[in-house]
Amino acid sequence: MRGGKQIGFLAALLSAGCAEYQGEVHPKVVRASEVRLVDTLPEGYRLIGDVVADETCTEGGEEDLLEVIVAAIECSHRSRLERRCRRLAARNGGELLLGFSCEVESESYDAWDGDGWSYTETEKTTTCSAEVGRRIDRDS
Repeated sequence: MRGGKQIGFLAALLSAGCAEYQGEVHPKVVRASEVRLVDTLPEGYRLIGDVVADETCTEGGEEDLLEVIVAAIECSHRSRLERRCRRLAARNGGELLLGFSCEVESESYDAWDGDGWSYTETEKTTTCSAEVGRRIDRDS
């Protein structure tokens, strides 16, 4: 029953994650795709809050090439987490993300399949964060 096994595998691969915004709430002024990433706060902008997004996935125990490929895609979170941060910033009136960065933490452990074979699984948690900025003249 290969199909059932793949469905179970894909369900196990679904990443667990969340995103959170803390700060002032203002009307939306730009689309998420227009939120800029910057390293320094431009003149005429102020900070209104912080955004954090994270996601966890598990790699290991894949049985065929498709499973390896899907695991690699599911565990490459940076662009997905950046989009979440942009959406939260825009939704709360932000126009830029200051100092957007991500960290990855990994924890490996031994696991066993139903046939008594052991293998190593690695749980990866990617956490991205930034400060949210907004143009000062939007407040008047």
